[in-house]
Amino acid sequence: MEAVGFIYGYSNGGVSRRGGSRGGVCYARRLDELEAGDLLVGEVKQSGGAKSAWVDCGVVRKGKGGSEVPVNGRLRASKGKEPEAIGEKVVVYVKRVKPGNGRFEVVLSSQVKTRRQADRKLEDLEVGDDISGDIVHLFPRGALVAVPVDRLGKNGKRKPVLALLRRSEFLSEWASDIDYVLKEGQRVLKVGDSLDLYVGEVFPRSAHLRLCAEKKTEEQISQQRIQRMKDKRARKARRAAATPVIGSERDGIVTKLLKFGVLVDIGWKKRALLHWKRMPEDLKYEWRDELPRGTKLKVKVESVRDNDDVELSLSVGEVEIDEQAEMVFSRPEGTEASSEPQPTSQTASSETVNEDDQEEWVDDEDDDEDDEFLSNDYLDDKYG
Repeated sequence: MEAVGFIYGYSNGGVSRRGGSRGGVCYARRLDELEAGDLLVGEVKQSGGAKSAWVDCGVVRKGKGGSEVPVNGRLRASKGKEPEAIGEKVVVYVKRVKPGNGRFEVVLSSQVKTRRQADRKLEDLEVGDDISGDIVHLFPRGALVAVPVDRLGKNGKRKPVLALLRRSEFLSEWASDIDYVLKEGQRVLKVGDSLDLYVGEVFPRSAHLRLCAEKKTEEQISQQRIQRMKDKRARKARRAAATPVIGSERDGIVTKLLKFGVLVDIGWKKRALLHWKRMPEDLKYEWRDELPRGTKLKVKVESVRDNDDVELSLSVGEVEIDEQAEMVFSRPEGTEASSEPQPTSQTASSETVNEDDQEEWVDDEDDDEDDEFLSNDYLDDKYG
């Protein structure tokens, strides 16, 4: 298995999950299993000497007594460049592994001779083409998939492409390994899993490739894009209200269903989170049915963070289904109607809203944020 990685969030560098450890980082590979050319996704944790940095890529080695000890990979800065800053998210390749010393080195360059060779060109792909790949990174809005595809770089060389599989494109029976709430019988996608997918959208000039789990036509893809734009305009059409104040009540409208609650437009610059744990008892197990997109709510502001993220609570009798709004915010295909939430860990079942649960709604206004992270042009400009 060539492609591996670990899971992190965009706000605080770590997503707690079932069986997680070390601040929530999920370890995907053992040191003695790594090979030169393996693709990893990681986060710079500390700087080192000789213009280098240490990257947490979710790798462990066997320690004394059989316990697993985390190992960071050493990333040396390119000649004439400074090391990556602490907290930077990076896509790297394994350069060499030293199991005897308990170390390994990584590089930013994609020109590792032992990496899997691409057999298709990005510019030749068409909507609906069959394509297979390995999951290298999971995050709340989907997955990054390593595919045997390359594209023409600015220097004329062929460079690898990372593809995006949006969460909305998952099959209904799929779940993600970072989900807190799972349904019985679901296939849980993990880093390293191989998937047979289809080409969704292709953007050769910006080096973007989006995938689908179900085969679609160009017309279907176009309709999805139009619907996303309509939803975004509808959200922005409402006049901005005053700054949220803790304890105050606000009128809102449900704009999106998440695994752990709903996003509510309260007229603020960011949509606010209404977690299922902050709902009344009669809604906690039926909220997917009772709070479809377009539902009008009267909510209470529970907290406002420094980054303008807002958390809400909901009381009994404060729900009103608005038919016209429900038409604007129609439930997307693939959204499951109802299932009883079953917290799968002590953390998830806590009465306190877990911050790591909320990664999906942080900066959710920007639908293209996913693409920026995986864009090869972005990586070229950043890493050279």
